[in-house]
Amino acid sequence: MNKPLFQSEVTAGAALMVFAFFHLNLAFSSIEEERRGEVIARCYWPLLKLAERVGPPVDAWGPILKTPGVTFVNLQYGDCAAELKRMQERFGVTVEVIPGLDLRDDIDGAAALSAALDLVISAPTAAAATAASVGAEVWFLTAGRTWPQLGTDEFPWYADTKVISPEKFGDWSDVMFKAGARLAGYIAK
Repeated sequence: MNKPLFQSEVTAGAALMVFAFFHLNLAFSSIEEERRGEVIARCYWPLLKLAERVGPPVDAWGPILKTPGVTFVNLQYGDCAAELKRMQERFGVTVEVIPGLDLRDDIDGAAALSAALDLVISAPTAAAATAASVGAEVWFLTAGRTWPQLGTDEFPWYADTKVISPEKFGDWSDVMFKAGARLAGYIAK
């Protein structure tokens, strides 16, 4: 069992923890400058550890990346070269990177690329939200059911989304198996 980030953390509260971190971010400017390092050490570093703990590891993407007949295109902004290399080494799949497109600073370019794709499969990130906002079909891979689903299997405010979540919170092998099977069916259509 993973050790709690804070003494008050509850096991079913991953979304609550992110919400709390968000509010800590908002309060950052009110903290005296000499104490900001301490705030970063206590608040932001644990957020990175939370992402490692609940996010899908690269090696879990096998059921999706092994699907024949699919060309994968990178939408992840920032330096993800190590992850792309790992996917190539582990699964023999080259994830295409569009030369010259800055996925972080060229929001119009990232949105246009997203709209041109047949399908986007992603954790709930800014890249996935951008894709969904321009009408792309997006499958959100989550660690568990989330409140924005409003009791559905989608995010209702987007035109064409599906949320794929595990039976047990954080079971990424279940999520990836479901997504891989769904993708195989999608390709067969």
